Amino acid sequence: MVRKKDVFVKKHLTPDDLEGKSVNIAIKDVRQVSVYDFKKKAKVNKFAMFFPATKKYMILNETNWDLLTEIFGSDDSEDWLGHKVVIFVEEIMVAGKPMRTLRFTDSPDKNTVDQTPDPIPGGPYENDFNPAPQETEGELRERLKSEAAEKKEADRAARVKANNGW
Repeated sequence: MVRKKDVFVKKHLTPDDLEGKSVNIAIKDVRQVSVYDFKKKAKVNKFAMFFPATKKYMILNETNWDLLTEIFGSDDSEDWLGHKVVIFVEEIMVAGKPMRTLRFTDSPDKNTVDQTPDPIPGGPYENDFNPAPQETEGELRERLKSEAAEKKEADRAARVKANNGW
């Protein structure tokens, strides 16, 4: 039987991806992505969180950024890299209508880095996870920070190049 989420595949996580489960997962990266905004009818840049266990990313809204700041004691996303959080589905009211959204909560092992994080259940990317080589927590955290810094520098260089007409 074909399911809606299998037909309309999204690059970002949705409440349907979790299939009613909470997922304890490590944070790999936080960076900007270009997404289509249906209200603006144009592509916009939003910040998203990436995980080693899936190709899907989670678009961060202000509420989730505040939750992550509270969990990790810092609003600098670099301080979150390599740490674990629990993602869960929450029912909220928007304009008087019930809606499901993704939220974060503290992981019981937020200060440890799991070498084989659980994949997001379901979806076409579930089996794409390749465990990282065995690294210490510090090594993994440093590698992830280094990768994020390299990406940030590449993005900056691309912006400079675009602005200077190279």
